[in-house]
Amino acid sequence: MPGTLIPPWFVPNVPTCEELVVASVTWGVSLGLSIFGLLRAGDQTLAHWRRARRVTDYMVYIWLELAANSIGGGLSWGFMCQDIPPSLWYFTGMILLWCFQVHCIMQIILTRITLITDNMALVRRVKWGVFIAVLLINISVACIWIPARLQRSQEYIRINDVWDRAEKAILAVIDLGLNAYFVYLVRSSLISYGLKKYVRLYRFNLVMICISMTMDVLLIGYMSLSNTFLYLSFHALAYLVKLHIEMTMADLIGKIVKASSRGNTCFCPCHVSTTFTDGYQDLLGPQQQQQRQQDPQQAGVEKINPTLGCFRRA
Repeated sequence: MPGTLIPPWFVPNVPTCEELVVASVTWGVSLGLSIFGLLRAGDQTLAHWRRARRVTDYMVYIWLELAANSIGGGLSWGFMCQDIPPSLWYFTGMILLWCFQVHCIMQIILTRITLITDNMALVRRVKWGVFIAVLLINISVACIWIPARLQRSQEYIRINDVWDRAEKAILAVIDLGLNAYFVYLVRSSLISYGLKKYVRLYRFNLVMICISMTMDVLLIGYMSLSNTFLYLSFHALAYLVKLHIEMTMADLIGKIVKASSRGNTCFCPCHVSTTFTDGYQDLLGPQQQQQRQQDPQQAGVEKINPTLGCFRRA
């Protein structure tokens, strides 16, 4: 029985045995990463809660990202196995999950940037700019992708074949730009001031950028396969890899800063506020905070360069 808004001329895309094997292997790897991600996210959440007794944006983003990817991967595999019939509700649900995947991963990267720069006006503009740009892409994809998957007309299908690849390339460029800006801040605002311990973070992030871009290239490549639904399974896997990159980055930042911090303070996103002010004030005692409001030099804290953020201390 046809699903909601499925036209009479709808042609089901029946997968071959080889395609089912690829989809099953992809789902198996995604499931493993989801379980591993559940443990890591739980560990970071518990550690943060014990320390701060509050929830930061970073923690919300990683849980939403993990849930969206895990559910999306399972639904994609069920659709490939033909256990889930095509319908308006299925395709709409997949689009909504995709929106969460993209928005959350971008905001997690921006949270990382917030830890280094104290130019919060710029950060807010970038956050809103990225949010609006991604939202416009989401709306355009939903208006084209859903009718194309419902096979309402050949025109929608042709437009979707082009735009679906184009928007993923645009998202990859945004991802690359944000990561490149983070690398620039690490090098110009930390390493160049003699904080050599961040060289490890700098090099690690370069490697992670390459892996993240590889996922984007493979995702676009999957869209050229004969079964145009197969890439949905890989999409969840690709963004799970990106999520693990971000959680690994958070752990690395925490270890680097904690190893050299006199107050044993951790600055990873799970242990610090997403604003510069809260994160930096955690370094100072109540008396120093009061003095710093009057004169930063009298408080024994070096004035922070506008591009340095909460990492640089006296």
